[in-house]
Amino acid sequence: MRPDRRDVRPARKDKYRDQPAAPLPPRDLLFSLARAIASERGCEVLDLTLTSGGTFRAILDRDAPASGAPGAIGGIGSEDLTGFIFELRDRIKLAGHDPGDLTIELDSPGERRLLTTPRHFERFAGKRVRIFFRVPQEGKDHRVGKLLGAEGDRAKFEDQDGVTNVLDPSVVKSIHLEP
Repeated sequence: MRPDRRDVRPARKDKYRDQPAAPLPPRDLLFSLARAIASERGCEVLDLTLTSGGTFRAILDRDAPASGAPGAIGGIGSEDLTGFIFELRDRIKLAGHDPGDLTIELDSPGERRLLTTPRHFERFAGKRVRIFFRVPQEGKDHRVGKLLGAEGDRAKFEDQDGVTNVLDPSVVKSIHLEP
């Protein structure tokens, strides 16, 4: 009887040599290092994933400068992302692991950013958002309006008709900034 193909995985090979590649660093180590580096750099970690193929993905963001100076913008730039990658690779080595075959992908949340926490609701109060529902509400699977902030762990939202709602997290699938 032939073994099921899903059960037989070839050993990963190094790209340049014909010998098995070094094992990937542990998931918990990668996540804790990424969170520490982000914190030190004044960034927020929005999402972390590690695929079975050895790709580590992180979405990072940074608040706008507290100065409120004209022209000051928030967010994270390509220099920040590049520095983060080098720092992460260095710390993996210091922890005694080989980051050689690890692919690191970093990104910023973009203009349609996902809002998930009361801190996000407060930070983006006054901004236009699109709210997607788990089950259609009044025949609609989403609504567009203005985010008013947070009330406890719930988003406070004003729809296009001027009606204010405090959204129950059990009915909300996701909330995104609307450009």
